[in-house]
Amino acid sequence: MSEKSATWLMDESFRLAGIYASVVSELLEALYRTRDYAGVRDYATKAIQMDPMNLQAHYWLTASLAKSRNRGLAKQALAKAKEMLGEEDYADVLYQLENQNIKLE
Repeated sequence: MSEKSATWLMDESFRLAGIYASVVSELLEALYRTRDYAGVRDYATKAIQMDPMNLQAHYWLTASLAKSRNRGLAKQALAKAKEMLGEEDYADVLYQLENQNIKLE
């Protein structure tokens, strides 16, 4: 494979990964808004398996667990997010939860 082809392939891979993350985030938000928390949990879990750094998937998973009164599981999901995400991304998840008035304490 030529260097040009390898560069194109890498660029295309990143572009598609970004599209995937955006579509998944929109799906999770739509499921959450319709209160399909089980659907959010299923798709967010799959998204995290595919991309452990997907902070939106971590947010929606934690939020859906909290809204479905699974505070213990929500705390576990948040702890897992802390392990997987960088400090800044984890802080963003916490900010989003706080912004939506989702409390785990």
